[in-house]
Amino acid sequence: MFRTLKKRIALVSTTAIVLASGVGLTVGSSTAFAASGSQYCTTTPYVACLNAWNGGPFVNVYTARGTTNNDFTVFQVNGIWAIKYTGDNGAVGRCVGDANNDPNLAYTSLDVCPTPGDSGGWGTNFDVDPGCGTGKVAFKNRHWPNGWLKPNANQNGAKFYLNGPTRVCYTIYPAA
Repeated sequence: MFRTLKKRIALVSTTAIVLASGVGLTVGSSTAFAASGSQYCTTTPYVACLNAWNGGPFVNVYTARGTTNNDFTVFQVNGIWAIKYTGDNGAVGRCVGDANNDPNLAYTSLDVCPTPGDSGGWGTNFDVDPGCGTGKVAFKNRHWPNGWLKPNANQNGAKFYLNGPTRVCYTIYPAA
């Protein structure tokens, strides 16, 4: 029995090391993104990175890579995708969704993440569109019909919206 317990502990430890090292997993045709967090930035027509402004709760534009509050992890649960803030301060562990968890506000803040058996806060459910090319992704929001995660301006502090009318591709960078 002690030997079996040691094997289970070793398996759990190995799994944790693989996930913490940022190794992406492939399941079918879907990619599970790195568990250590990444930075998601548009590059066309301008740079606009997801940023948990001042540690959250609002997710606004930061126009440069490699800054604080830029660490996000994309994960799948219940057959849907979510974008969790995995930085080291503020609203860490919460997910991008409707501002203040209000179903009538299409701009973004950090809300309750989906978990097994629970869909999470308003607007926290996404479809991931990997059709932007290697190392890029787009996020289609399930709450807002035909809505895409999209910055509304090229300036620090501008809002991200969940109801953008066109697909926006985000380049995936290591978080700072």
